[in-house]
Amino acid sequence: MTTGTIRRKLVNLPARTATNARKIRLHLPEDWPWETAWAALFGHAYDPPGAATI
Repeated sequence: MTTGTIRRKLVNLPARTATNARKIRLHLPEDWPWETAWAALFGHAYDPPGAATI
């Protein structure tokens, strides 16, 4: 993917934001074609760090 494609498909989300109890929630469309790619990107960015090796 090129940078423009990534920006258009993954960063410019067709989502609605809502706040509740100091939490921000994203409401994504149900049939969004790039859901799995966005979830993978989010998972890689926010996964806990791996175990330390000695």
